[in-house]
Amino acid sequence: MSITPSSSNDNSQITNRWYDKDPALGKAVESLQEATDAYHAQIALNIIGIVVEHYADAEGRDTYSTQKELLSLAERKLECLPKDRWYDMNSSLRSAMQLLQDTPKEYQQRIIPHIAQMIELTLERNLLEIA
Repeated sequence: MSITPSSSNDNSQITNRWYDKDPALGKAVESLQEATDAYHAQIALNIIGIVVEHYADAEGRDTYSTQKELLSLAERKLECLPKDRWYDMNSSLRSAMQLLQDTPKEYQQRIIPHIAQMIELTLERNLLEIA
């Protein structure tokens, strides 16, 4: 799903973002937007790892070939998409978010709670390190 053009009501754009369909993921991704590039990269790798691990377990496959296949599919799709979302500026995060968005709904339901929690915990640690 793509973001609709901005209107005078910013809330209409927010409710059209694919990740806002899950309130916990929407909140976590919004927090992620404020993080540093280093945290974007770390969280992107964690998202990819979680998605790949669940795919591999569900399909009874090894993680290496699963990761290679899933990232290849995401990259081909991304070649056709404009880079107009805030997370498109980091190629790892862009791939991770596309991979998560393309994950079948039944997998999303299982992994989104883990991903949302991982994002929040990672960013909380970041705040503790700064303080």
